[in-house]
Amino acid sequence: MEILNTNSNFLSPVMEKSYNLFSYGTLMEEACVKEVIGRVPEMKPALVEGFHRFFDTDIGYYSARMETGVSIEGVLLMGLSDNEINSLDEYEGVRYGIYERAGVKARIVENGMVVDAFIYVKGKKRFIRH
Repeated sequence: MEILNTNSNFLSPVMEKSYNLFSYGTLMEEACVKEVIGRVPEMKPALVEGFHRFFDTDIGYYSARMETGVSIEGVLLMGLSDNEINSLDEYEGVRYGIYERAGVKARIVENGMVVDAFIYVKGKKRFIRH
C-alpha cells in the first residue's frame, strides 16, 4: 500500500513496512491464512536451516526448535503488514507462551534467494496433562 506524504513541497511515496513469515504447519494452508488475516498473501515454498520441526505433545501441534545440521521445509508468506503479524501472533498464542516469534533467514526454493522472515518456535508455556 502506498501512502502519500504531504508534509513537504512535493508528494513522495512512503512505503508501509512489510514482513515475511515462514510456516511449517497449519499456516501453509491458504484457507487457514485467509481465515486469520482476511486474505491470501503471496506464498512460496521455502526452507529454513538450523531448525527442527517436531510434533509437540504439550500442545497437539507441530513446533520448531533450533538444531544444528537440519532444516525445515515450508512456505514463506510474503508482504505481511504489522496488523497481519499481530493477528498471526494471536492465532499462534504468542501472548500465552504457546509459541514465540523469532527472526530467521529463509531460502526461497524456486530461485535460492535468502530473505528475512519470522518463524514461530516452541514457547516457554508448559501444559500439565491430568
